[in-house]
Amino acid sequence: MSIEHGPNPEGREQSEGRFRVGVESVASERHPERNEDAFIALPDRGAFAVLDGVSGEFETGAGKIGSRTAADALYAVIRKLSPAATLAERQEQARGLLEQAHVAVQTVRREKKIDGAKSTAALGLVHREGNRTFLVTDNIGDSRIYTMRHDGQLEPITIDDYLLAWAGNDEAQARQLQKKLDEVSRASELPPAEREIFTHRNDPAQRLGDSRELRHHLQVVELNPGDRILLTSDGIHDNLTSQEITELLQARSDPNRAASALIDAACERSRDAHHVRAKPDDMTAIVVEPKF
Repeated sequence: MSIEHGPNPEGREQSEGRFRVGVESVASERHPERNEDAFIALPDRGAFAVLDGVSGEFETGAGKIGSRTAADALYAVIRKLSPAATLAERQEQARGLLEQAHVAVQTVRREKKIDGAKSTAALGLVHREGNRTFLVTDNIGDSRIYTMRHDGQLEPITIDDYLLAWAGNDEAQARQLQKKLDEVSRASELPPAEREIFTHRNDPAQRLGDSRELRHHLQVVELNPGDRILLTSDGIHDNLTSQEITELLQARSDPNRAASALIDAACERSRDAHHVRAKPDDMTAIVVEPKF
């Protein structure tokens, strides 16, 4: 299936001519019966997304409703998108997709009176124009998109909303801080102010379904032969450092094995009560390998 809401989807690696895709998603060990992450993998449309339900109400499961609603809304619209679009039009499509998911979640919150139904989102659209290939991204909250370049360098494309807000929307400063926090393995490595930011890095600052308007963070990067795309919910990148993610990807050329390895390592870290990064959570990883 191209859209999955539960753990351990069947057919996690899909070959659709233009891509090899590996996907893994598991529920938090705190609530193994309920995965509040959702994802979309539509290789035939070059569309991929990770959504992480955020309710703030642990026992209600409202976050699951938020992520599922957003995923369903995205899926329905992506299927209707015309593949004939310019790069500028693809950027407007990305913005429009998250806006429609935002409205869908707002509607569920209002009509079903489920205030906690909200979600983060990271959306990636692969666009081909002539002999060039681009990745168009938009994100809300702290779900992420990276590229793993052909030389093995991991490059974060998205920036977490919380860090952007802290930096006063100074993108360069937010990126620098995100890079630093992504390598922290001991709290003592940080001065008090940054330690406080690290402790509260899970605050998404904005979510699909909030009452206020979205602040979009559109990014465009060009892809080259050998590059890969990684989408993660925060259960992956909060538990693992960027270096650990890099090493896990570098060691596995198969997208499905790479996604599974990220999940396994993040799960193991989440159980380490003595590690500063450890955090039980739902976890989703999508590894996309475009074919050139």
